[in-house]
Amino acid sequence: MCNFLQIKVNGICVFFRFHMSRLLLSLTGSLCQRASGIMAFKRCAGHSKWQNIRHIKALKDSQKSNMFQKYSQQIKGAIIEAGGNADLKTNSKLRNIIDQAKKSNMTVDAIERVITRAKQSQDLGKSAFVELKGPGGCWLILSVVTNNVNSLKSQLKGVYRKCLFQESSGGAKSLFEHKGFVVAKPKSGPPSVEASLEHAIEAGAEDVIFREEDGLLEFQCDPADLLQVQALIMQFKYDVIESSNRFIPHSKVKLPDDVLMAISDMCDNLLQLPEVVEISDNIE
Repeated sequence: MCNFLQIKVNGICVFFRFHMSRLLLSLTGSLCQRASGIMAFKRCAGHSKWQNIRHIKALKDSQKSNMFQKYSQQIKGAIIEAGGNADLKTNSKLRNIIDQAKKSNMTVDAIERVITRAKQSQDLGKSAFVELKGPGGCWLILSVVTNNVNSLKSQLKGVYRKCLFQESSGGAKSLFEHKGFVVAKPKSGPPSVEASLEHAIEAGAEDVIFREEDGLLEFQCDPADLLQVQALIMQFKYDVIESSNRFIPHSKVKLPDDVLMAISDMCDNLLQLPEVVEISDNIE
């Protein structure tokens, strides 16, 4: 996987293209050095118009009437992904969702009822992905949890066809990379690049990124190794903020402002369906 490194020299920004499996940011002051296939580097906050639009929509979404139902579905999805594990100490994704639900004023009793029903149920539903191809070469991958995929697809169609999207089967997977992410911070003191790099190697992570915008570390791994990497990171005395599997686009497409707004509204409506847990896209 190729990445870009930005270095500022005498006021001039220079970009270096490198391969993650080959180069490693120096821990001693030099630019790069060979290492065990993992690189620690900084990622600066961006100013994507699309991300800004989606952030605003997310704030609006938190005020909508079916938010508690969506949280209930997300709780079920987190338990499914963890193989039925409802332990908040080891299922960080479940813990993160519950923290968000509480901030949105979902009561503890309501949350506990959802968890109890999920643990007792023999059929929590199935996790699935729905791929949508839209204008300008944009793609959406919907992560859903449902007992009836065909029925859900009919509901989805009533939303996305208004924006000239159509369902595709397998077309998006080659345009995205499926990765596991563990977002964490050391329990004591600021993150150390050298220490986090060593911990990433020992935990079986592929990469580790220091997020300059919030000071957190992002350990990347194979989705199949997510739970193992998360458990080992916790052993190294990190507080795990979030862990999840995401689809990362190999490249992104630019769209006109009016199209961005229309797709944003469409995503907002899709997220109104409680079965739709998350939306990944390749929009810049």
